[in-house]
Amino acid sequence: MLGKDCIHYNDTDYCCIENNIGCAISVGADEYSPSLMYKGDKKSANEDALLAVRQGEYVLFAVADSHFGLWASHSIITGLAANLKQLTTPQAIYSVLRDLCSADHNHKENSETTLLIVSLNMLTGEGFGLSFGDSSALLVSNEAVHRLNTKDSHYVSLNKAFSFEPGTANEFNFNVKTGEVLLVFTDVVD
Repeated sequence: MLGKDCIHYNDTDYCCIENNIGCAISVGADEYSPSLMYKGDKKSANEDALLAVRQGEYVLFAVADSHFGLWASHSIITGLAANLKQLTTPQAIYSVLRDLCSADHNHKENSETTLLIVSLNMLTGEGFGLSFGDSSALLVSNEAVHRLNTKDSHYVSLNKAFSFEPGTANEFNFNVKTGEVLLVFTDVVD
């Protein structure tokens, strides 16, 4: 789902992948938000993008929140979607991201984005993630909310291949137990 397709305030676009897997995107409710100062186009202010897909026993989630234009988030999420079968390990994800940098992209764009990628094995509950920036991955149960990643100010762009070198992301592993909910979102939710 790309923010460019959901630009009206107070609207939310939803997608149900399966009974227990879904996603949503919204520009928000405040058309006078202070965050507009970071937008590349004030009339198309939703610079978020997301990917949620199930492949066999795996579910992959990716969320991105651009600043100063939607190009960074939209091009990365689109590129990840085109390379789904390769996104099996953190090292493979770094490789795909670096390969996208060498593809034919509009390198005149100066937008950068947060990026959070989470892979979950639905049979075992084991998962891993890569986090660049201030998006969040949480495990929620009746007892507690547990943050899986560390938020930081590391933004990435296909204009900057060095931003995707192995080890530049906050890498994490996790296990989802029965009854827990995995939430993956950009900075606006928390």
